[in-house]
Amino acid sequence: MKITRSNILAALIAMQPINAVQAQSSVWEIEKDGRQLFIGGTIHVLSADDYPLPRQFDLAYDNSDSVVLETDIGRLRSPEFQQLALGEMIYTDGTNLRSLLKDETYQDLEAFCATRGIPAATLMMFKPGMVAMTLTLLELRRLGLMGAGVDS
Repeated sequence: MKITRSNILAALIAMQPINAVQAQSSVWEIEKDGRQLFIGGTIHVLSADDYPLPRQFDLAYDNSDSVVLETDIGRLRSPEFQQLALGEMIYTDGTNLRSLLKDETYQDLEAFCATRGIPAATLMMFKPGMVAMTLTLLELRRLGLMGAGVDS
């Protein structure tokens, strides 16, 4: 694709509204015909320093008849769901992560795990998505970001 000055100018013009938009919190109010809808942008992993939440969250809760979350937190914590999810995130056919990764990628994984005191072998039965999620959550915990998220 050939990038021209006109392509660059069009992209810069298109991004202008994005740069101008700023919010005081991650709670937005939509109103039409006297009816309100509050939308709260949430992060699932927070630190203790993130609390209390901005006042706009309490105002939205206080002015709402119902709250709808993106998922059922109670169900996610149930042993049945966790077992079902784990079954989807591990290899059961003899495949393992080591057999799927390029040598260089596996060496990088081993090196990273060594810096965190994690034997890379403990991750071999997991599918790549589960490994990524596990390592991400471990890093977030290491950084102190494992408090209850907004949805909790």
